[in-house]
Amino acid sequence: MKSLNLKAGLVSLLIFFTFLGIWYVATLPVSGAPAAGTAGLSAEQIEYQKMMGKDPGSTKTTGFPTLGQMGKAIWKQVSNPLYDNGPNDKGILIQLGHSLARVGLGFLLACVVAVPL
Repeated sequence: MKSLNLKAGLVSLLIFFTFLGIWYVATLPVSGAPAAGTAGLSAEQIEYQKMMGKDPGSTKTTGFPTLGQMGKAIWKQVSNPLYDNGPNDKGILIQLGHSLARVGLGFLLACVVAVPL
């Protein structure tokens, strides 16, 4: 039985690291793609992009985070889970607590309605 649990754990780790490897390869920057710089843009087009808040010299992003970006975001959330910077900026543990409280309240209200029936 112990051997089966060990094998199951190893298969789970293998699947997890395979997923991370695929994620890493899928989010690598494309080396053969042309640079998204200012080549081919007129001075007016460059100025217009700057007015719109876009950096014409920056590389294009896909919107899907790399493993490094995801790791930084997770570390930021986990490193200070109880911060409170106003009504719309709370730590993940506070948000989780509020969510569980709402679920619990809904369950209690459902019990109050259903038990007498």
